[in-house]
Amino acid sequence: MPTFSSLASAALPWQNFYVLTGEAAATLVGLMFVAVTFVAFGLHRALALDRLAIATLGTLLIGVYGAWEMLVWMAIVRSRPK
Repeated sequence: MPTFSSLASAALPWQNFYVLTGEAAATLVGLMFVAVTFVAFGLHRALALDRLAIATLGTLLIGVYGAWEMLVWMAIVRSRPK
């Protein structure tokens, strides 16, 4: 079983990548809250947006975020010392 120090040393080169990924995830979550607010307050009619466009945005954000997380975890597993 790997120790904490070996896992920490394996993750150290990825620190900047984690920061950028976290910022991107926070931005996408914020955009999702904006889209939900548009629907909740009926602003999609005033902005000429329909529910399909907002649902597409949500699906796209979740799909991209999920794929990105999978790639990150695959990179971590592959770079782990054996």
